[in-house]
Amino acid sequence: MRKFSKEIMAKVYGLYLNVLVLFSKKLAAEKAFQIFSKVRKGQVLSQQYAYLEAAKNEVLNACGHSIQTYRWFGARETVLLV
Repeated sequence: MRKFSKEIMAKVYGLYLNVLVLFSKKLAAEKAFQIFSKVRKGQVLSQQYAYLEAAKNEVLNACGHSIQTYRWFGARETVLLV
């Protein structure tokens, strides 16, 4: 039941943002940022931990907040995930 409710909520958020963008792209972008920029609860799983350990990590402090960063070196273009 929990998985089902998560899937429904994801669809509701997607529908909400897709309808909102028809009226105001700026407002839709602001709402999407508010929704997806919140820190979620959870622990790093063992398979995730091994992947993160392969990266160079750094903790940045900005406006009283700690931001964990990870960087993987490679030959392809750089991609910033926010």
